[in-house]
Amino acid sequence: MILNPLGIEIEQTVFAYSPKTHSELANVIFIRYKISNTGLVNDLLDSVYFVIWSDPDIGDYVNDLVGSDTTLNSGYCYDNGIDGKYGINSPSFFSTLIQGPVSYIPNVTFNDVNNNNKYDEGIDEPLDTAKSLFGFICKQNLSWCIK
Repeated sequence: MILNPLGIEIEQTVFAYSPKTHSELANVIFIRYKISNTGLVNDLLDSVYFVIWSDPDIGDYVNDLVGSDTTLNSGYCYDNGIDGKYGINSPSFFSTLIQGPVSYIPNVTFNDVNNNNKYDEGIDEPLDTAKSLFGFICKQNLSWCIK
């Protein structure tokens, strides 16, 4: 599949802890993204899916399958059959987003009282609560940014 540029900028911060000082986080890597619409291609991006994806190369990796599950905010990789290194009992790999973007879905996350298919604070009735941990969410010129 070929995808044309969307005009977005992605800033990424990656950090982890030393297993010597934080053994409980020995195999955890934190990645934080700031995704901004530059407006150079589209003024508004709607119907956007955010997923996590990786290709960890399990064993001899010739028959690895990868995928993403948007409902679980997760990505996965596993062997499709017998692996040359691990045999029939090869491991799998699973990555999970700690926090995904805020979603406003009419009649799922809010009651769309005025039927305009967008969330209007003070008019529409929220059915769920969105929280931004260790950051903030803003709305600029009808396009959302998550920092």
